[in-house]
Amino acid sequence: MRKKRYIISLVFTILMVFVAEFTNELEIIFPEILALLSGAWIADTQPWKVSKKQLFLLISLSSFVGVIIVKYIYVHTLIKIVIAFTFSFLILTLSKTTIIPLISACILPILLNTSTWVYPISVTIMCALIVIIQYFMEILSIRHKENNTVILSDSVATLELEDNKIKNIIIKYFKSLTIILFVALFPVITNNLFFIAPPLIVTFMEFSDINSPARKNAKKIVVLIGITALVGSMGRLFLNVYLQLPLYLVCAIVTICVFIIFEKNNIIFPPAAAISILPLLLNENSLYIYPIEVFIGSCIFITLALLIFKENEKVYDM
Repeated sequence: MRKKRYIISLVFTILMVFVAEFTNELEIIFPEILALLSGAWIADTQPWKVSKKQLFLLISLSSFVGVIIVKYIYVHTLIKIVIAFTFSFLILTLSKTTIIPLISACILPILLNTSTWVYPISVTIMCALIVIIQYFMEILSIRHKENNTVILSDSVATLELEDNKIKNIIIKYFKSLTIILFVALFPVITNNLFFIAPPLIVTFMEFSDINSPARKNAKKIVVLIGITALVGSMGRLFLNVYLQLPLYLVCAIVTICVFIIFEKNNIIFPPAAAISILPLLLNENSLYIYPIEVFIGSCIFITLALLIFKENEKVYDM
């Protein structure tokens, strides 16, 4: 059955890029979509604690907030990152979900300076399609039914949290934000933003969860991210820039390569999928340094997450 899920995900991703290229609206391309497809469709068990309604609402909302920050808040990029991360962390906490790709949805417009409403509208449409198709996949037994019955928390949800949990949430927020700003300082100042590509921030948050299975495969995931970054950037460079193939064909080849890599390594790590699609949005000169910066950034983020968030510490799991 997984083969069918791979094929459906491949077709969906190709259609996204085809529409973007046909309409000349590259903002339609949302790299995190392939990450969402990897988790919501391809993986045997969805890695996030989130309902279909929440996935749609929270990812869509985050994309709109990201564009609002770019369009209407005139502050330094680092401050914009602080605002976007704070918003993302807050809604993850209040909704009691773990759909951390929404962080990427919110921060991506900031790093790419995206101010058009095409981006959040396309994200909203694609998220709606993802949950609808996931529903029919479950009905047709293409994938098993997810039993995430979590609903959006009400306005008094935080009052129900125990004092120690509130304290742990605050500690985790400030630890995470401090590390992200520490890693982001040099890239933002020098405009080498691929060190902090949004999927890497998602990766960091995944590894900051002491219960995450990813922590047991840190070296494997670092290599996986490096390979997918290389496949995405070199695929775009040679197939699109040099051979002038359309982006949707490049996307098809890159996506197939990523799926093969997932299967050969027996691991599906959604942020690595998003890393492979991001080069479709970059200019030609950036493609050479992209895999190098992404690999270094992943090493830094994962190492810091493993060192700072110890397994013997009690950190509240959002």
